[in-house]
Amino acid sequence: MVLVDRRRAGRLLIFILVVAALLAYVVAKRPEFRATVDPVRGPGATGGTTPMEPRLGLEREFFADYRADRERSRAQQLELLEQLATDQRADSESRREAGRMIVGIGQRIGQEGELEGLLKARGYQDAVAFLHTQSAEVVLRTQRELDRAELAAIAELVTRTAGIKAQNLAIIPRP
Repeated sequence: MVLVDRRRAGRLLIFILVVAALLAYVVAKRPEFRATVDPVRGPGATGGTTPMEPRLGLEREFFADYRADRERSRAQQLELLEQLATDQRADSESRREAGRMIVGIGQRIGQEGELEGLLKARGYQDAVAFLHTQSAEVVLRTQRELDRAELAAIAELVTRTAGIKAQNLAIIPRP
């Protein structure tokens, strides 16, 4: 009994380390994710930063590159989970948990797509969202500063769509 629990804990630890490494890779590749705008107090408020400066006309590629990076990261996560879910050597609880995680990733993918579509429908030129269990980052292409009312409306949209609280949301405007 103790051996099974240790194996399960070991597999879970390995999975968590792989996911953490993938997320660290994405953040390292995109340093602009470190810039945040407080959705309630607005740009420049204590604890937030202003948007990053444009990088030599590469802004048009940013959104496509980000989506491609996100899809690669998710594909790797799903591949690992599918292997665990179908591994007959793994205990049934580990396989069930892998299946639940696959469903969760699928739900987040759908929520991200819905959120991005709703933000574009509100008039933003482009948008990408990355949803986590209890936090989110939303990057918007806009040529103007976002005022407090817009930030609050975006935060409310993310909360309604994905259940993420405003204080756990980073809104990042990009030209």
